[in-house]
Amino acid sequence: MFPRYFFMVGIETIRINNSSYECYKVHLSVSGIFGALLGKTTLHYSTRNPGFLVRSEGISGPPGSPRVIMELIEYQAQ
Repeated sequence: MFPRYFFMVGIETIRINNSSYECYKVHLSVSGIFGALLGKTTLHYSTRNPGFLVRSEGISGPPGSPRVIMELIEYQAQ
């Protein structure tokens, strides 16, 4: 396995489907040559408890794969 690095970049407000979410913005990357090929993934986690994934942006597979953005459609606490 390659070492993974998580960096909290800051707090950002994400607006999706007429809703706003205050989120921690986190960058995820791997080291070495694969890190250069894959780039970094950006994750946005809600600052409210429990923290949940609101948005993610990164490649969808091996090098050369397209970047994909996934966003929360709905969140409901159980």
